[in-house]
Amino acid sequence: MIGALIDFDTFVIAYLIVFLIYAFVKLIKNRKMGRSKIIKLILKNFIFVGYFVCLAGITLAPISIPPEQSSVELKSLIVLDPLKMFDYPYVSIAIRNIAGNVLMMVPLIPLYGIWKGHKTITMKQTFVFAFCVSLSIEFLQLIENITGLSGVMVRTSDISDIICNIIGAIVGFAIYKVYIKLFNSEK
Repeated sequence: MIGALIDFDTFVIAYLIVFLIYAFVKLIKNRKMGRSKIIKLILKNFIFVGYFVCLAGITLAPISIPPEQSSVELKSLIVLDPLKMFDYPYVSIAIRNIAGNVLMMVPLIPLYGIWKGHKTITMKQTFVFAFCVSLSIEFLQLIENITGLSGVMVRTSDISDIICNIIGAIVGFAIYKVYIKLFNSEK
């Protein structure tokens, strides 16, 4: 049976096509709103939704269609020990994993705040939002492995990923707070 892999590029190309259609329809339906307001709205949506598409592409791709037979035991896919990340044969892999998980979530809160129209975001909201996004990623990766959608690539659902993601979102929260102070001081 011939299958296909949905990779990161496929995520991005599909997003661009769908978003161009969305932008075209939005421009036509809201002509009376004012061109600059519509373009600003479309740009905010493009960047915010695009971030999530890239996040999905990075964390979930490639997706194997049809699914391949999964031979991995469920217990080996879930890691609840945060220190387990240092069991890699090379320290550089652990450092790259930590840095990647932190950095990929830094844009989350600033983009969310800008998308919401520069609304105030609390540390509690940051924590809950980042936790929910990160837990969703880990859950989807687990589902991918159980169903065989991850193909030959096996991903673990790891508590250290969630911790690093939340740290990245908190860094993004600090950046957003500085941005808001600068943005409000210019007004």
